[in-house]
Amino acid sequence: GDQHILFKDFMALNKPPVRTDIAETKLTKTQIKKKLFNDQQGLCKGCKKQFDFVNFELDHIIPRNKSGGDYLENFQLLCGNCNRIKGDRPMEYLLMRMRALQNAIQFY
Repeated sequence: GDQHILFKDFMALNKPPVRTDIAETKLTKTQIKKKLFNDQQGLCKGCKKQFDFVNFELDHIIPRNKSGGDYLENFQLLCGNCNRIKGDRPMEYLLMRMRALQNAIQFY
């Protein structure tokens, strides 16, 4: 058939293309935490509660095991409890669990 025409100009790459729309951050973890703490106004992205700076943990919004990179837009601050619940799962999992907990509390 004609399916070979589709791959007529196929070119193999030795290394994957590099994204140019994001930059790997050169900031230290403490610098990233301070910026996010200010951006989030001291609120946890999971439970939305106020915490002191030392109680926050740096989290990858898209986990590294799901191809999430070390760039500023992929970091957020979570309190220790929310970070344990989320683990290496996507943020949607944490938000779903937070809604389920809220519904359970309202039930009582």
